Amino acid sequence: MAINFPNTPTLNETFSGGGSTWQWDGTTWNLITSSAGQAVFKTVTGSVGSVTASTPDDTLNIIGGTGISTSVTGNNLSVSYTGGGGGSGVQQNLFESFGAGGTVATPGSPNDTFTFVAGDRISLSLDAGSNSLTITADDQSGGGGGGTPASVFGKNLNKTFNRPAGSEPKLSKDAFFGLGKFFQGQEQGTLGDRRLKAYNNPMLPSFFGALGKKMSPFNPDSKNYNPNMATQLNFLEMGTIGDETGLNLVGYDPGSGLMKYGSDSVLAGKNVMSGFGTNDYEEMLMDYITKMKINTKISDDARIAKLNKAKLELAALTGQNAADINADTITTQMKIADTNKISPTEAAGIMAAIDRDNKGDQGTSSGGGFSNVSSNAQGPGGAYNEGNYCFDPSTPIQMADGSTKEIKNIQLGDNTKGGEVTGVFQFKASDEIHDYKGVTVAGSHYVKEDGKFIMVKDSPLSVKIDKIPVVYSLDTTGRRIFINDIEFADYNGDGVAKNFLTNAGVDLTGFNTEVLRQVEHRLI
Repeated sequence: MAINFPNTPTLNETFSGGGSTWQWDGTTWNLITSSAGQAVFKTVTGSVGSVTASTPDDTLNIIGGTGISTSVTGNNLSVSYTGGGGGSGVQQNLFESFGAGGTVATPGSPNDTFTFVAGDRISLSLDAGSNSLTITADDQSGGGGGGTPASVFGKNLNKTFNRPAGSEPKLSKDAFFGLGKFFQGQEQGTLGDRRLKAYNNPMLPSFFGALGKKMSPFNPDSKNYNPNMATQLNFLEMGTIGDETGLNLVGYDPGSGLMKYGSDSVLAGKNVMSGFGTNDYEEMLMDYITKMKINTKISDDARIAKLNKAKLELAALTGQNAADINADTITTQMKIADTNKISPTEAAGIMAAIDRDNKGDQGTSSGGGFSNVSSNAQGPGGAYNEGNYCFDPSTPIQMADGSTKEIKNIQLGDNTKGGEVTGVFQFKASDEIHDYKGVTVAGSHYVKEDGKFIMVKDSPLSVKIDKIPVVYSLDTTGRRIFINDIEFADYNGDGVAKNFLTNAGVDLTGFNTEVLRQVEHRLI
């Protein structure tokens, strides 16, 4: 039936027809009552979207979404959950709590979050797209070598000793007709001494034994030679850094049997002895410090903490003050050592010698013992080599004319094979004394051996002897002293030291005139 609404209705005007009543809102006639006379909803609105009835008998369909079903029975509409939609109502098995090391974490609400935190040397990576968590161990192995998970990062290593330092073995060496010597045990703090003894006295000579000896860090002819190996191993086995004792600094890998740095060392997990790279514990610590200084992969707090730990370890090994150790100085030290094929310890000695000698040049210290010192000698003494780099008073110095003259009788201006004498020095001996091919000389004096200069005490031809009360040395224009056709450095050792720095590319600008003069007369 057609309904004819008024053509010019007024606002809120009502019109009835066909059993229904409408009202004019200024734009549209809106249904107010149906033929039954009850009120109805014209528009239905959901969380998203809405719908308006277009006719009095229009139908609203209620459809179930994911995991939801709808049904109508009589005058009742049922909405049911069918599963598969996720959410807190999911009927699935879950862990109510997580436990570790005797501690249990229980969620505080249905939507609580369990957070994974990375421990030491562990990194976590969460991929939300694939809902996966990746746990990765940071690479700290270094130097190759085998091992088992139990020995990762130097943990759970087998001990290198079985009796405390200073303790007596349970059996005397003479027990059981001399067999007791095989049951002395391994005393803590003697690891290096034991390994050196084993190197010098191999049990069963074999091809592999010979090969191992050839590559051993105890072998002076090996490219892996480390003259400080025994001392460093003894230090590691003692396990003491500062006031901390009983630290795990070294042990044997239970899987491979290789010797590794323990978990309390910054070098944890790395091989102590390797056929590749360095076997020098000190050098490895220095390398760690220089690299950690520029590490940007960790937080500043973590980086500083690791640096401080490494400095304490290096200071304990070398006897330095941890506060005096810095990466820039180490970089220069390593450059000097590498350029001149010397150990970091020797390079450090050279740098310290230069510092002390410069203080002596400035007259800040008051050494003694100089006699007949020429004007070429700077300051009143107190230089770093006072009492070092010296000879027995009766040492025969080779002269330019082929004759010899005892060093105690040498005068300023004498012409020796090593040059004109510009300084004569007499000291109370302060250094250890050695016999080098029949020459009584201080262990720290430089001698030319196999084409290069080394300290007398580092030569296999040198034998340490008792100290003597007074020693002599010379300064010469040629920077040489010849004795029995052996070529020694003259007294002014910083001529050697400054040349090391020059070869290493260190800028000498600002050094005093005497230092520059010595560098020009290169010894090496």
